[in-house]
Amino acid sequence: MKRIMLFIACMALLGLCNAQRGYRITGNLGQLQQDTFYLVVPNLNGTVNVLGVSILKEGNLEFAGQVPEPVMATIMTSDRQGMIPLMLENTDYSVQIGTESIEVKGGVEQAVFNQFNTLQREAKKQQQKLQSDMKTAYEDANQMRVQALSGQAQKFMQDM
Repeated sequence: MKRIMLFIACMALLGLCNAQRGYRITGNLGQLQQDTFYLVVPNLNGTVNVLGVSILKEGNLEFAGQVPEPVMATIMTSDRQGMIPLMLENTDYSVQIGTESIEVKGGVEQAVFNQFNTLQREAKKQQQKLQSDMKTAYEDANQMRVQALSGQAQKFMQDM
C-alpha cells in the first residue's frame, strides 16, 4: 500500500513539474524600427491592461507571464500603429513577420483563431470579386449577368 501511495505521489509531482505554468511569446519582427512593444488585453470599460513590455533587440521580442484563462490579446507598438492579435493562453507562442503576412503559432485557441482568419480572408476575396463583377455587369448593362450575380451574392451572404 505504501508503494502504491508513493507511486501516485511521484506521478502527481511529475505532472506538476511538466505542466505549463504560463505563456511565453517569442518573435522575430525582421526590419521593424519600433523598439518598444506592449502585450495588452482589453477591459470592458474600453481601457487595456498591459501584461508586458518588450524592447526589440536585433529584431527579436519576448513576453512571459500567466493568464487565468484564454483571452484575446494584442501585441502593439507604443504609437499603436502596429498591432498583432492573438488568443493568449498559457503556452508557448512564436510570432514571425514576413514581407506580406504575420504568422502567430501556439496554442489550441490560436489555431482556431488562425483558421477563422483564413476563412475571413477568403470570404473577403470572394466578396470583392462579386462586387467587381457586379460593377462590370452594371456598366455593360448586362441584365442577365446582373441577375446571375445577384443570385450568387445572396447565396454568398447565406453561406457567410
